[in-house]
Amino acid sequence: MTRCLSAARMVVAGIPSVVATRDQAVSIEQPAVVSGRMGVYAGVVTLEGSAEQLEQLGSHFRERVLPSLRAQAGFQGAYLLRDREGGKGFGISLWESEQAARAARDGMAERRREGAQVLGRDAPLDFQIFEVVERA
Repeated sequence: MTRCLSAARMVVAGIPSVVATRDQAVSIEQPAVVSGRMGVYAGVVTLEGSAEQLEQLGSHFRERVLPSLRAQAGFQGAYLLRDREGGKGFGISLWESEQAARAARDGMAERRREGAQVLGRDAPLDFQIFEVVERA
């Protein structure tokens, strides 16, 4: 049993991983590890900039990137990770297939150019595609 102080629910690649309620003891089941070919792909963008630039990028992500991602076929979710003190972060998007990830890479080129401008870069942000092979 675990004591939770606030409500939380996280879904990664369509699998609920934690469900809890405020000040209520709940048991949290560990999801099974899934290995092998799952057909899920991740698009990863590496980010570097000042704390202020990363904060501005968060607004850009919410206002411009997420609506565009949601409009892409095969979109399954996205995360924006940042370390303000270290000046680094990652944008991670999940796709139902490699083809969907590649189409999104091409379809999101303008958003990556805008993101680079927010970070003070001339070249568009690079979008790398990875196959998701383990999930827990």
